[in-house]
Amino acid sequence: MKKTFILIFTIAIIALLFQGCMSPKLYQIGIVDTDRVLQEIGTVPKYQKYNEEYVKERNELASKLPKTQQELTEQHKKEIIEFRQKWSGKNLELKADIIKAGEAVKGTKKLDIIIVNPSMMPIVEYGGIDVTSEVIQGLKAMK
Repeated sequence: MKKTFILIFTIAIIALLFQGCMSPKLYQIGIVDTDRVLQEIGTVPKYQKYNEEYVKERNELASKLPKTQQELTEQHKKEIIEFRQKWSGKNLELKADIIKAGEAVKGTKKLDIIIVNPSMMPIVEYGGIDVTSEVIQGLKAMK
């Protein structure tokens, strides 16, 4: 009787373990389209001045540059490098804020994963939840 009970109990435990291992967990994936975030960055108060300054400096630099690459001088190349260095540092701050806003959305929507810029890393073939609007709203709330 005791052996039968132990045998049934062991089979039940093994069955429960296999059932847990066999059923796949469905992950809730949030996707942030950074192209759209960058298009709408001018509507984010913290980055309005940033966006205006970037567009102004980019246009000034573009107007100075020759039409063909063969006409580029060392001075032109130096100006391009300086522009990229200046704005890459500022872009790191924006990227950090996008990640911070994404983490907040992940918590409120109970998502398992947030993928930032899926166009650069096409991981999700279909499905996923577009949380770009929520991330933009989170950026707008930042000071």
